[in-house]
Parts: sequence; structure tokens; C-alpha cells
Amino acid sequence: HDIADEELVRRAQKGDRAAFATLVNRYYDKILGFAYRGCGQRQDAEDMAQEVCVKLAQNLSSFRFESKFSTWFYRLGMNAIQDYHRKKKPVRQNEVMFEEGFDPA
Repeated sequence: HDIADEELVRRAQKGDRAAFATLVNRYYDKILGFAYRGCGQRQDAEDMAQEVCVKLAQNLSSFRFESKFSTWFYRLGMNAIQDYHRKKKPVRQNEVMFEEGFDPA
């Protein structure tokens, strides 16, 4: 790491796209690996890792330097992965029938 995470965050918060890209590149493999271990499928893991990057872009301005960036990013990543799993959760058949207005009577 030539430039500390915190300096990259400061730059990225000011709109420096290269600093943001460096942060993403620095942590992408770790998030991808964790996501893969959590689901076991490469495509889903890549989708989850992309979702984490989107969340990072959306939430970077809220980083207040009260903890290490890596810790904050890890928590953000875990939350994004949990959200992804909730969205992908299979819908039970009776829920589908109810949503479609199916009347079993």
C-alpha cells in the first residue's frame, strides 16, 4: 500500500475516482472470496461483490474515520452480502399464489 486507506477515502470523498478505484481494487478480492465461501457459486459471488462496490459508492461519504477503513468496509460488505441473500431467498409456493390473488377456496 503506497497510500494509506484513510488518505484514499479522503480523496474519494472529494470526488477522486482514481482513489475510489484504488480502494475497490485493494479490497475486491477479499470481498469476492468471502462471498464465494458464503454461497459456493462464482456468479453469485461476483454479483455480491459488485453489490458491495455499489454500497461502497453510496455510503463512502458516511465514513467518519472513527474506525479503520478496512473494518468499516468489511461491515458494509457483510451487510450488502446479507441483503443480497435476502433478495435471492426463494419464495415459497403459497406466497406466490397469495401474491397473484390465488383463491384456494
